[in-house]
Amino acid sequence: MTGSPMQSFLSHPWPAAAWSLQPVPLVIGMLACGILTCLVFASMALVLGAKRQMRREARRNRQALDELAMRLQLRSAAACTPPPELRHETEAPAPARPGANLNWRVQALRLLRRGQDVAHVAAVLGVSRKEIELLIRVHQLAAARLPAKSANAAGAGAA
Repeated sequence: MTGSPMQSFLSHPWPAAAWSLQPVPLVIGMLACGILTCLVFASMALVLGAKRQMRREARRNRQALDELAMRLQLRSAAACTPPPELRHETEAPAPARPGANLNWRVQALRLLRRGQDVAHVAAVLGVSRKEIELLIRVHQLAAARLPAKSANAAGAGAA
């Protein structure tokens, strides 16, 4: 044999194949593959657990949001409804009977002749201020036409 043992080792035709068939490296490789496989399964389990946790939290948040929306709807409905002690003041007055239409006009004119304010007359009779102002204008126009008609009738009767 010529040369050193290192040269004989390097001159071997299949040094890698001889090394890979040894039991120790084979066990180490199998252990590495097994550990990697376990790590992959563990990471998959963590990912699936995290997804399950996220779905559970989303469901809880959705339920809480629905509950808050219901509370808000109830409170907004309660805020729009006046308290019972104020309801009778804000309700619309009952519609007047057809015969009462002349009655409130006469009462309005009486109150105005006594010197009452337009706002006071409207509040007492339960009508709007604009209606009282319109009644005043119509009454003034009718009063302006009445003397002109009576003067024409008196002139025609004398002739």
